Amino acid sequence: MEENRVEQSDKNLVAELLFLIKRYFALILALMILSVSVGIGYAMVRKPNYIASVMVNFTAPADDRQPVSQFNREQSYIKSVVDFCDEGVVVDRANFYYMKWLDAKYNDVTIEDFVAGIDNILYDKNSKTSGYIFAENITTEVSPLSNNYTNKMFKVKYQDEQQELAKEKALILVEAFAREVELKAYDERTGNNELVYFKINVEITSKGCEDISVDLSKTTIVLISGVIGVLLCAVVIYVITMLDKGVKSKDELERITGVQVVGQINRIGGRKNARR
Repeated sequence: MEENRVEQSDKNLVAELLFLIKRYFALILALMILSVSVGIGYAMVRKPNYIASVMVNFTAPADDRQPVSQFNREQSYIKSVVDFCDEGVVVDRANFYYMKWLDAKYNDVTIEDFVAGIDNILYDKNSKTSGYIFAENITTEVSPLSNNYTNKMFKVKYQDEQQELAKEKALILVEAFAREVELKAYDERTGNNELVYFKINVEITSKGCEDISVDLSKTTIVLISGVIGVLLCAVVIYVITMLDKGVKSKDELERITGVQVVGQINRIGGRKNARR
């Protein structure tokens, strides 16, 4: 009995939905066309943000402790290394290099040649250069963790409104990262030059970008606008239905009461040609 009641309720719900779609088909069609048209228009005029990616490889010192402890330490260590990529010291160095790149670019030097000779640029950490590379535009994607430090990979991504600039900044950023983690300072206790940040070896796997993508494609924007159109139709029809308590047709009366209507009085007044 209960199953039959649930089944009948589901059938009534489907019938209700089909009835509303049929009744408000013109309104639904108009709202969908409007929503998709706005989405297409926005997709055509919108300037996308380009995301350039560069792969970075690093090897960290091994740990002879127990595997579980080693794994936990590796997670913490890798997170520290990757997070360091968007630290202020790295971004400051990247901005300094980018300023030098603008001069080189003016003299028709390619970004590949500039990056290849970046070791020859004497970095002045007291030169506060900003406005080129921003930490909030940097994201990283780490490779799956394992039980050792061998050949750890992560992808550095930089986002910019111009495709070529995204590529240039991503390449310069990873070079600045590599230079900063290899930074050494004199330790008075040992009398040696010690690494300042991490005991790791960094290798930039690719001197070019792995890929350049956009944050939202035109197709994605149109699909999103279509979904918004569907939701908008549902909201509008729901509001109209809630506000309108009357019965508008024989079919609706039969659907509500479950009783067959054997007769009806046609409309005889109102607007021109309203008589049926």
